Amino acid sequence: MNLWKEAEWSEMLFSYLTAGWYDWTVSEHLYKNNTHCWSVTTGYYSHYILSAALLQLYRFEDGTRPYPLKRIASSHSKLCSFLKGDLELKLRDEFIDYLQSKSQQKDENISKKLEELGHALYYARKRESRIPTKSLLSPIKL
Repeated sequence: MNLWKEAEWSEMLFSYLTAGWYDWTVSEHLYKNNTHCWSVTTGYYSHYILSAALLQLYRFEDGTRPYPLKRIASSHSKLCSFLKGDLELKLRDEFIDYLQSKSQQKDENISKKLEELGHALYYARKRESRIPTKSLLSPIKL
């Protein structure tokens, strides 16, 4: 075990989780105070960061394909496409298997939830009104 690498990963994951949860709280507060445009923005970043954290965690545990996973996790459009099932299908299936093994949920449930998250992120990013603000404030539990 490389302690320097583990420390680097731990710091990165802690930063992702802290930022994601903070943005979630800010988004919820803004929504309750009828500041919907900024609520959507912070809700979007919360979901983006937390989704990227899941992918980074998988990247750390898998260790065999660090570049494709890092490339996806660090790009808003690629992460949306990956979650929706429009990019790297084999890698997405392996990611779903990983999430399934960690959460003991059925494969189709996880796939559907990732797809919903990908669409919510896509529409929030585009700031289209087809997805209500409230949808980004209801957590998608894996």
